[in-house]
Amino acid sequence: MSIEVQTTRFGVRSVAEGDVIDFPNGLVGLPGNRYVLLSERADALFSWLQSLADPALALPLIDPRLVRPDYSLELTAADREVLGLAKAEDATVYVAVSARPDPHETTVNLRAPILVVGRRGFQVVTNGPDEDLRVPLLGGARAQAAA
Repeated sequence: MSIEVQTTRFGVRSVAEGDVIDFPNGLVGLPGNRYVLLSERADALFSWLQSLADPALALPLIDPRLVRPDYSLELTAADREVLGLAKAEDATVYVAVSARPDPHETTVNLRAPILVVGRRGFQVVTNGPDEDLRVPLLGGARAQAAA
C-alpha cells in the first residue's frame, strides 16, 4: 500500500507505507515523529528526511563517510539497548547538512547523527573528540579528491 506525501521540494510523491520512518523520541529541534527519505535520483549523494506532517519541512542528509571517510560511531550501551542494536554498523547512519548561500560555509553535524534501523529512526547525541557539530562539507575528503 502506498501513501501520498506532500512536499515543497519534490511535489507530491507516492511512497510505500513501509518506507515511513517513525522517530519515537523525535528529532532535536524538529516537530513530528513520522518522516520518509526522499532523493531526486537513486544515485544522489543527498537524501531528504521529509516530514509527513509539514510539506515544507525536509532535512538534507548525507552519509558521514563522504565527509570523513574514517567516521565511526561509538554508541553507549544505553543507546544500543534503545536502538536494539549490537553495534552501530547494524544501522544506516546519516548526518544533517546545514546549507548556506556560500557553499564553502555549508556544514554537516557529526555530533548528532541520525540512525535508521528498519522502520524506526533515532537521533543520538555523541560526545566523541572527532564528532564535531559543524564540519565543512566541502572540506571533506570527497571534495579534496575532486580538487
